[in-house]
Amino acid sequence: MAIVLPGLRYGCGRPLLHSTAALFERTGCDVARLAFDYAEDEAFLGAPDAEQFARIAADGRDVVAHLSAMRPYERVWLIGKSLGTLSMVAALSAGLCAPERTRAIWLTPSLLGTPLLSWMRDWPGRGLAVLGTEDPSNRAELRQALRRQFGLTLYMVTGADHGFDHVEGPDAAQRAVAEAIYAVREWREREL
Repeated sequence: MAIVLPGLRYGCGRPLLHSTAALFERTGCDVARLAFDYAEDEAFLGAPDAEQFARIAADGRDVVAHLSAMRPYERVWLIGKSLGTLSMVAALSAGLCAPERTRAIWLTPSLLGTPLLSWMRDWPGRGLAVLGTEDPSNRAELRQALRRQFGLTLYMVTGADHGFDHVEGPDAAQRAVAEAIYAVREWREREL
């Protein structure tokens, strides 16, 4: 099973998440695509960061616990984009997914101004992080921390920003998404 957790304003219909989910569907995997309404929730948007993080974490734990209980799966793939990476790491840190049968795909992880990196360190499983060179989280100290993370592979996409737009325009953005999907597919094959 693949559980796809979207970003604040980057839903599962957007290119990077849509293409990733389609990759897993083509291989016969059950795919659950989530839709968060945080971007329309004025109370949430106005809450202090700590309250926002706590809600995102609680929602992630609830979603993954519910979906994991539906039936036993040999492998669970958690795929998060930006805000969705906070949801997935909360579920991982809570022990809802056994590290030996769970793989994490962090698409543009929310590393700035969040507890994500410290939460990621608490999970002993394997994962792939995909980050664009124009993403605000593309900082040397953050790349180094990701590369030191046990079981984590970091893949950088030149020119892509946090929303996976590209500095050279829409055609280049499509190529950047294709490159990211290629990286996910190759990593997934090694992890089967």
